[in-house]
Amino acid sequence: MRFQMKCIPAAALALVLVIFAPGCGGADETEKANELVDESNKAAEAANKSLQEGLTIHQQIFSEANIFGFPGNRDALKGHAQREVELLSQSALSFREAANKYEEASRLRLNEQFKQYLSLKAQETRKQAEQSESIREMAQVVLDDSITDLNAYVLKLDDIRIRVQKAGKEQKELKDQAEKIRAENQGKIKS
Repeated sequence: MRFQMKCIPAAALALVLVIFAPGCGGADETEKANELVDESNKAAEAANKSLQEGLTIHQQIFSEANIFGFPGNRDALKGHAQREVELLSQSALSFREAANKYEEASRLRLNEQFKQYLSLKAQETRKQAEQSESIREMAQVVLDDSITDLNAYVLKLDDIRIRVQKAGKEQKELKDQAEKIRAENQGKIKS
């Protein structure tokens, strides 16, 4: 007796795989996305905590009296500046971790609005990392021994301040876009 192999049409095979292969095929991955959003939120919370601690130090370092006392007060500011650099480095790292989780979630099989929301949140969070890095650069200017006069110091700070403001504006635009999508899909999108 001879066996004949019959070809199963590709569409029927695909249907069988979707029905019988859990987690594969066209199944929605909202639950996995929500888990990644939770992880992202935890990373963003840690980033914001480091950012707030760093900004508290930043306000002390960059008080009017300290700015106009520079570079004569550099040695007195170095310890604070080093701590700010550490905190803002950690903040940027945690914001990038959060952004990567949003990005990972946006690549899952989800409805298009949720994917778009997650993609915007990833971009927004990357802008927050960029802001943390730029603010950190301001503290690094205090530590830069090549800056020896007030004019060079102020010019360098102004250049960085412009980048911080630009990233902040872009971050807010991305946040507003994401919030609009979330509001239009209330109850369907986890934030």
